[in-house]
Amino acid sequence: EESDCEGIASHAHAIKGAGRNLGAKRLGHTALRMEKAGRDEDTELARALMPQLSRDFEILKNFLSQPDWKRVAKEMQVVTEQCVKV
Repeated sequence: EESDCEGIASHAHAIKGAGRNLGAKRLGHTALRMEKAGRDEDTELARALMPQLSRDFEILKNFLSQPDWKRVAKEMQVVTEQCVKV
């Protein structure tokens, strides 16, 4: 709202890193786009990306709220690794 491009880039960078560390690729990708928008001083794009960033965060939050999220994440990783080997 304040068109703080430096703040947009900085916060998006932190979200990108956290998302990637958790394996939340979609969140990381959206945050990367927002970080770039901030660096490019494209506040219009940053505003347009905000709803997607919020949705991606909600998806992650809902996944992490599952009591067995660690088991599910490990199973998903095994399946992904098997698909890559093929």
